[in-house]
Amino acid sequence: MTEYKCMENSLLEIWSEDNYGENTDELLENLTQEDIIKAVNEISYSKVLGIQQDFTKYLGSIERNSSGHIIGAKATYMRFFGKVNISAITEDEIENTSKGSPVDQATLDWEQALIETLTQKLGNSSGYEYYINVAKSFADLSAEAITGDAFVFGAGTAIVFVYVQMMLGRFNFVEQRPGLSSVGICCCFLGLLTCYGVCSGLDLVFSPMHAIIPFSCLASG
Repeated sequence: MTEYKCMENSLLEIWSEDNYGENTDELLENLTQEDIIKAVNEISYSKVLGIQQDFTKYLGSIERNSSGHIIGAKATYMRFFGKVNISAITEDEIENTSKGSPVDQATLDWEQALIETLTQKLGNSSGYEYYINVAKSFADLSAEAITGDAFVFGAGTAIVFVYVQMMLGRFNFVEQRPGLSSVGICCCFLGLLTCYGVCSGLDLVFSPMHAIIPFSCLASG
C-alpha cells in the first residue's frame, strides 16, 4: 500500500529517512556544513518522493570552486503543497471569499502556524532572513495596509472637501456651497460603485487592492 508523504520540496529530502520523523530530526541536528556541501554535490535522489531530484535548483547565489563543485550558497527555499478540503468549507466561508479560491479553515490555520514558526519560534536566527509567501499572505498584507490607510483616507476626503469649498464658495455666510462640494465628492464614490458593478458583471475577481480606487478617484479630481 502506498505510504502517505508530506509533499514538500527542499534540501531536507536528502536526509529524511522516516518521512520527517524522530530519526530525521536527530540526523539534522548532527549535520555539519561539510556534510551538507558533500550531500548537495553527490546526492540526486529524494528519499521522501523516491525520485531523482536536482537539489541545486533549491539554492540561490551558488558559489563554486575551480572544479565546478558547490562550496556554498546564500539562499534556499522550501515549498509546501496543501490540498484544500472542499467539503469542509461552509457557505459563509465561500461567501466571504473575495480574494481568490475558497480555502478551508484547517488550511488557513496551518499557514498561520507556519508563519508563526518561521517568524517567532526558531530561536536564535540572527544572520538569516526569511521571506514567507503562503496563500493567505496577500490577503493579510493587503488588509493590513488598507486598514492602516483608513485614517489617511478620511483625512484626505476632508482636505478635498475644504479645498472644493474654498474654490467654489465664498468666505461668508451666504455664498458657501457645502452641498455642491459634497455632491462633487459623492460623484467619486458613485463612480467607485459603478466600477465594482461593471467588474462584477464581467466576472473579474475582486481583491483588496481594489480599495485603492477611491484614492485614485479623489486624486484625479
